[in-house]
Amino acid sequence: MKPIELPPGTDATLFTGVPPAAYGAWLASMLEKSPGPWVILGPNMGALEALAQDFRAHQTLTHAKNPLQPYFFPEAAQEDALPKQRFEIDCDRLTALSKLLEISSKAWSTTPCILFSTPAAVVGACPTTQTLGTKKITLLKGKSIDFESLKVSLNTDLGYDHEVLCEAPGQYAIRGGLIDIYPPNADRPYRVDLFGNEIESIRPFDPSTQRSSGNSISQLTLAPLLYSANSVQTAAFWNYLKGPVRWVVPWSTTLAMEAPKHLKAPTTIDLPYATLKDLIDARSTDQRDAWYGLTELDTGESGLFGKTAARVELTFESLEPYRPGVHTDLGLERMEIEREQRERFLNQVLQWQQSGHKVIFACNNKGELKRLQEYLEENPKLNALLKADFSQVNLREGFRVYWGQEPCPLSWSFLEGFIGFVVLTDAEIFGRYRNTVPKQKRRSEAQHKAVDQLLDFSELVDGDHLVHLQHGICRYRGLQDINVRGSRETVISLEFEDSVLLHLPLHESHLVTRYVGFQKASPRLAKLGGNTWEKTKRAAEKASFDFAAKLLQVQAQRADEPGFAFSEDYPWQQ
Repeated sequence: MKPIELPPGTDATLFTGVPPAAYGAWLASMLEKSPGPWVILGPNMGALEALAQDFRAHQTLTHAKNPLQPYFFPEAAQEDALPKQRFEIDCDRLTALSKLLEISSKAWSTTPCILFSTPAAVVGACPTTQTLGTKKITLLKGKSIDFESLKVSLNTDLGYDHEVLCEAPGQYAIRGGLIDIYPPNADRPYRVDLFGNEIESIRPFDPSTQRSSGNSISQLTLAPLLYSANSVQTAAFWNYLKGPVRWVVPWSTTLAMEAPKHLKAPTTIDLPYATLKDLIDARSTDQRDAWYGLTELDTGESGLFGKTAARVELTFESLEPYRPGVHTDLGLERMEIEREQRERFLNQVLQWQQSGHKVIFACNNKGELKRLQEYLEENPKLNALLKADFSQVNLREGFRVYWGQEPCPLSWSFLEGFIGFVVLTDAEIFGRYRNTVPKQKRRSEAQHKAVDQLLDFSELVDGDHLVHLQHGICRYRGLQDINVRGSRETVISLEFEDSVLLHLPLHESHLVTRYVGFQKASPRLAKLGGNTWEKTKRAAEKASFDFAAKLLQVQAQRADEPGFAFSEDYPWQQ
């Protein structure tokens, strides 16, 4: 097996002298200078999610005018993956592919987009562009739609589920002239408000509170819900790339060792699966892509970039040699050692600042930011560091870059007039390290209180009466396991009038509450699909408004009466 290399003539550059701590800053700077589609290839999604977190943090640090949302394109889910995990992966893939289709209809080379993926994902099979493109629906503010046709399309063409509350991707709910939709290619659900057949507004809303939040948007694209397990996957990822792409390979010298299956190929036989060579060959025929590699040391084994790629040496460095270390000592001795090392580290930062470096402190929260500023104020020798910039952002690790009289390797205008740039975190200063970052939720999820989310089934017996939010009074018939889209799922069986059973997914148990009655007689079961329960809810709603009106009237009468002014408290009362 021979390592795959970019062919001669490829626009390829290997940047050396860039430690992993500076990858996010390099990306943020390059995307600001060169907009367009960028694809970042890493060994696994965990490393890429951490890099994306750093990328977002540096956009915040540098006050980017138009911060970019990172997109993720993971490898298709394995057969043994849990249903929820498989669904999240499918949604991530659909979101990324839908974004590429969207920018293919715009000015490709100038539309900014950043996508994080792995070699296994970009050479794997995908839905065809025709399948994804022809089935999608675009809703435009101010345009008219056929309401009934839209309801049918959401269910039959797009594969969305009609629910009482729209809380998860692939669901929709209808309430009068409102349609709540959660597209699998979006990070939150949206509420479409209709005036007749005209779309009056499209607003995001919180799936937990079901309240509108955020500004109205003018366009919403609804992608079909395509499950990788039961949809046709015959296209390649590069079929979605309609123009030049900038490929970035962080960890370029070690990627082939961590993902050898798709970065090595024999020279005499054909493999039964695709490798990165297939992607490179397909792209080199009609597109002029650019490839960038990042590595701290050029060991000569540069993977994809071989010996023909151009080399650019940068002068980034990690702060690890300077920052305080970790000690196993206990008590006052340890505290004294940490204090000395912290002051030595901050004195070094002060020297950099005085020599012409731009210094930024990145703190995880307001408490750490205040603590750091107080610490600098209490040390007269370090007071000058208070002139540095302080930002509340979750950055994993800091770095330093020095350019002296040479051109600055970062394209940010605020670095003009400086000879270097230093970013450091509160964790490095106070001796705590965040080697990993929590996985960022890419979609809003409904958060229910434990008492609302699940009934205590240990206290329920067969035949107990419950109330379903949409359908009314029913009878509990136990928990069952049934097949749903090829996988086993636990459901709550509810009996309605005429012995009609409704199987409610366990994650929707918050829609069911205990029946509380004031009579000894058993309540009458509601008819599934009838309108009696709706009439009952409207009557209860009207009674609630009447009671609220009475409360307001009482309060108004109280406010109209003169009050009684008590004397000030005596000292002993205070």
